[in-house]
Amino acid sequence: MGNALCAEFRATNTGSEPYACTEGFHPYFRVGELDACTVTGSDGTKYFWKGEIEKGDQRRWTGDFPCRLLGLGKPGYVFEEGPRRHLLKDPVFGRTLDVTYENNIKFVLFGWTPDFSALGGSDDPAFGRHFVCLEGGTLYRDRAYLLRPGETHRLAVNIAAR
Repeated sequence: MGNALCAEFRATNTGSEPYACTEGFHPYFRVGELDACTVTGSDGTKYFWKGEIEKGDQRRWTGDFPCRLLGLGKPGYVFEEGPRRHLLKDPVFGRTLDVTYENNIKFVLFGWTPDFSALGGSDDPAFGRHFVCLEGGTLYRDRAYLLRPGETHRLAVNIAAR
């Protein structure tokens, strides 16, 4: 991808018994204004609002995702999708962040929550108007993968700014 940040997570079962594993990257991106941003790449995929996870109520997303839907302190949106390329378009900063995951099963979009200060951020909701997270992973127990002894699973993310 040229000038990009590439990170990976590898899980290896060094034991003698199989075990179920989940993982995820949580990259928070600073944006000019949350309400002005959009994310492309999830068109046509099944999703649910994290606040409705128990209901199992899935819908199909259409078009770009307007980040204003994330709100402040609300649960995120969980997309049932594997590796994809997403573009975080930020007209206030005049940039597009190109985020591509490898070997993920789910993709989650969320913004600031009251516990953000525990992650090194601010507990002031106004601070949250300037952050969005594009998380990819093998999240939630229903999508855990089984690692047999000696097996390795790799999750990777590539991020570039344009």
